[in-house]
Amino acid sequence: MTESDSRSVTVTELTKDFGDVRAVEDMAFEIEEGEFFSLLGPSGCGKTTTLRMIAGFERPTDGTVSIGDDDVTDRPPYERDVGMVFQSYALFPHKTVGENVGFGLKMEGVPEAERAERVADSLELVGLPGMEDRSPGELSGGQQQRVALARALVIEPSVLVLDEPISNLDLKLRKQMQFELKRIQTELGITTIYVTHDQEVALSLSDRLAVMNDGTAEQIGTPEEVYHEPTNRFVADFIGESNLLAGTVDAMDGTRATIALEDLPAGSVHASGDRLDGNVDAGDAVTLSVRPENLRMASAEPDGDVAVSGTIRSKTFQGKETTFLVDADGEEIVVETTGRESGTAFEAGDDVLVYWNAEDHVCLLEGQ
Repeated sequence: MTESDSRSVTVTELTKDFGDVRAVEDMAFEIEEGEFFSLLGPSGCGKTTTLRMIAGFERPTDGTVSIGDDDVTDRPPYERDVGMVFQSYALFPHKTVGENVGFGLKMEGVPEAERAERVADSLELVGLPGMEDRSPGELSGGQQQRVALARALVIEPSVLVLDEPISNLDLKLRKQMQFELKRIQTELGITTIYVTHDQEVALSLSDRLAVMNDGTAEQIGTPEEVYHEPTNRFVADFIGESNLLAGTVDAMDGTRATIALEDLPAGSVHASGDRLDGNVDAGDAVTLSVRPENLRMASAEPDGDVAVSGTIRSKTFQGKETTFLVDADGEEIVVETTGRESGTAFEAGDDVLVYWNAEDHVCLLEGQ
């Protein structure tokens, strides 16, 4: 298979109602040519409905979908030049692997010789060379997933859409398929839209992603942006794990806020960011988000901008990391450490100082 002639995808004010229920509301984003873009969110957030509107399986109540320069909002799926992989794989059990992969080509009237060549190329791309005559029932779940992917790619679509295609696989196989999906997408350069509730999958595969909640996009950005710079409490809490610490703004100086943490004996802390300029005043309630892996512990004299005293209530070894739950005046703080030495330095019952640097926390505005 050759590099894909991919196209951009533009979604404008996309809305979908099912009776009195609004599943998606005013979704808007643009996916660049060749970009791997994920729709990430909890069950019921509208991510699959959004994908189905892009692919043509659901008609929007309002808004438009464009692929390249073409408005495809009213076009059926077969006129959108989109390849789709479903969670269920949807293989024909009575057809061979080759017949499954070549089904779309047969419907398009592609000659048998060319069809056989393209099927062989597609199976080789997904790591299943020479398996044309096998039955889907003879394949493992991972192999069936590859067949479904080959079937979507063999028609050489300009856009590939995937609806949680690896969620049914075991953990080790999911990891393997993550690498395979990214390799294939990069090799073909095909615009890809991926739906998942799995944060790790979205962060590892995506060039950018939309974090969805209640039918809207809470934040759109690179994996690094949504992880390290969440725009609101939902994103901070949904992506990975965060310690969310309540505070009140004591003073503002442009984009720099002085904050008193309400339930922690940490004194005043500082937070900076363009989002604070003009949006925060003295007396406003805010939340500081700090990731567990950005926290450190010491017995005395910590080397950080912020320090909080507490007692370790529990210690959990998880292989590459050790998780501590620290009680700081009734506030629970989660600390993650890596490495054998850091995991054995403290035990449950120890009094510690939890500390971090100001650049490691993000100030979230209440109501966002």
